Amino acid sequence: MTTHQLGLIFSLVRFGLLAVIAAAAILGWLTGLQAFVAAAVVTAGSAVAHFVITCEKCGKSVYYKEIFANSAGRLINPIVGFPERQCSRCGADLEVQGAKYGQ
Repeated sequence: MTTHQLGLIFSLVRFGLLAVIAAAAILGWLTGLQAFVAAAVVTAGSAVAHFVITCEKCGKSVYYKEIFANSAGRLINPIVGFPERQCSRCGADLEVQGAKYGQ
């Protein structure tokens, strides 16, 4: 499994769980507080992906994109919901078999 595939599966599971929680809250199966706590747990758990699923060459999270620079010349790293196919820092192809996870 490639780094991109792992990140994509993790993202789809996260969004699926949040959709189920939202549907359960709309249908009245969960109270507002229960839905909030469940969504917070899923979101906090998904933060693990930012530390575990990284580029095999430079170690940058595949969920950060280095595309903008501010006036000081430093890169601004927006977090995106789905992983990159190519590392924005070192240019490594993240769809290559045999990638390492976590460093």
